[in-house]
Amino acid sequence: MVELAIADHPAFVVNDLELNRTGPSYTIDTVHALQKAYPGTRFALLLGGDSLADFPRWYRPEEIVQRVPLLVYQRPGINLPDLPDWLAKRVHVVDAPLIGLSSTDIRQRCREGHSIRYRVRDAVRTYIETHHLYREAPHG
Repeated sequence: MVELAIADHPAFVVNDLELNRTGPSYTIDTVHALQKAYPGTRFALLLGGDSLADFPRWYRPEEIVQRVPLLVYQRPGINLPDLPDWLAKRVHVVDAPLIGLSSTDIRQRCREGHSIRYRVRDAVRTYIETHHLYREAPHG
């Protein structure tokens, strides 16, 4: 689906290293692997503002922010949390329009039988519909 979503955006590249990893896939492991594979490339981690509150509980969060800055995209109705100093100095809020859209919303709309048209690219919507994705509530 990522390939379909970025098909005509030459600045984006899909990397499947997490798909080929066995066991848990932690962000810090992905950061290490990308930095090793692409030395000299500047990476950043893009998060939704709603995910930032949980970030200090991620696996090895301090090491993540030592290696890459966090670019945070605001979500409508979500205030950025108070952050510890080690994290606050590595967070950069993206100056962009606020759009009430998230992967959680897309999955919920699919489960409830609502349209996701105009929320994802047509090719992605077709893929989701053809493969009957997100029709059941998540388990666990």
